Amino acid sequence: MGAYSIGLTDAPVSLIVATLVFVGALLWPRLIKEVKLRHFPLVGEEHNRTKRVRNYFFSAATVYQEGYQKFKEKIHRLTTLSARLTGRLTDEVERAVKSELPQCDDWTPVKITDPLLNIVTIVSGLIFLGPDLCRQPEYIRAAVDYTIDITNAVGKLKEWPWWMRPIMSRIIPEVVRLGSYRKEMKVFLEPVIKERGRLKAAGEPLPDDTLQWLLNRAEAAGITDIADITHMQLLLTMAAIHTTTLTATRILYDLAAHPDAVEAIRKEIRAVLNDNGGVMTTKALFDMKLTDSVMRESQRLNPPFSDGFRRYTLKPITLKDGTYIPAHSYIEAANTPALQDPNHYPNPEEFDPYRFYKLRTTDVPDPIGYRNREQYQFVSVTKENMSFGFGRHACPGRFFAANEIKLILARLLLDYDVKMPEGVETPYKNLSIGVVNATDVTKEILLRRGVTSKLARRENSCLKEMQGLPVHNGVVVSALRAFLGVLSGFATLHLIRPQSSSGAVRMFINN
Repeated sequence: MGAYSIGLTDAPVSLIVATLVFVGALLWPRLIKEVKLRHFPLVGEEHNRTKRVRNYFFSAATVYQEGYQKFKEKIHRLTTLSARLTGRLTDEVERAVKSELPQCDDWTPVKITDPLLNIVTIVSGLIFLGPDLCRQPEYIRAAVDYTIDITNAVGKLKEWPWWMRPIMSRIIPEVVRLGSYRKEMKVFLEPVIKERGRLKAAGEPLPDDTLQWLLNRAEAAGITDIADITHMQLLLTMAAIHTTTLTATRILYDLAAHPDAVEAIRKEIRAVLNDNGGVMTTKALFDMKLTDSVMRESQRLNPPFSDGFRRYTLKPITLKDGTYIPAHSYIEAANTPALQDPNHYPNPEEFDPYRFYKLRTTDVPDPIGYRNREQYQFVSVTKENMSFGFGRHACPGRFFAANEIKLILARLLLDYDVKMPEGVETPYKNLSIGVVNATDVTKEILLRRGVTSKLARRENSCLKEMQGLPVHNGVVVSALRAFLGVLSGFATLHLIRPQSSSGAVRMFINN
């Protein structure tokens, strides 16, 4: 009748097959986990398992001290280097913005996530790999595609039950491609790593970038496999690129819907540049308090996750108020409700670009009552704002990301006008997928080269044409610069009578 039967003689074979499948499904995830852990820096990783157990048993305090020191060094590495990195970042941001954004004199629709992804990749790559490698097409392609596919791969794998994921990981295209990106990055970095080994052996100066920091730490830990190093480099790149790009995209969506805030930020940028000799120093970035306020307000209304402080309890915990949490419980905090609590933020549903600027710079009432109002900075983590995490596990790269976003916004807003497309009056809504509050990367904003950029290009053109004209004490050129600067609305014209007997009047711009 079309039925399929298994005879008794087939039973042993079928049982063996079923047993193997069952055991494989149980053991494979654990096996994969152990393989992955080999690539994760561990305390005592230079010893075998037996010696690590012995060290822990007889000298646990030493093990914890080593772990704490490693954690502390890695967490604060980028933070302490921010001062000397800022100048290099500024130059790279200017080049990247110029190369990736359209040179449009009329309003042009741009899916802003696409150029931002390349800009963030290049600028982050300056710190990760150095100036000679961060603009290489091989690096940009592998870093961008790896970032996109690993994000999509997670979602595709989660569609399957846990016991099917090891099998599906060999079938799902996004997962399969991850291996090819690792191979491409290995081919790209292998000659670079070997050359740095030669430089070190010869006692020559070594580059100051993340790759070299990884190489130094890997050598100290006895890690020599280039594949492991390139994999760590890719993961670090992915972590920096993905979140920074989405955050910058969301901020630009909000700014495009609030043109008054755009002009106010431009004035702030010009002011801090004027106060810092025209250089975007670390102090200048800190002084961009309105920009910082807009960034935090955008994050307040659009946190990446609805929850925060995800933890798993290893033992029972009793809180101060008597709340009992049993062992082996998953706990989390409600991040979005805290960020939009009307007791903390008046009119919490409104986008107020000055909300945190006022809280940091004026005597307006502090609804939360922080001891230090600098806790309203974009990078601050508190129990009322866990967008960057909380406690010792807070995002270690948030300081670097904040400076990078400020530099990109400064360059973009000085060069371009931004607004929403015709008929769109409110910021774009996010895509809610479970606890994920994702920026909609398919949307467009309108860009147009601003008056400042146009005048700068016109100035350069005029100066070339005037090279053959007679100039007395620089009056012609200086007057032209002053005239164009005043027209652009960000320069003050000064007249100075030199001490020379000619009495000629000289002009200069105070930006």
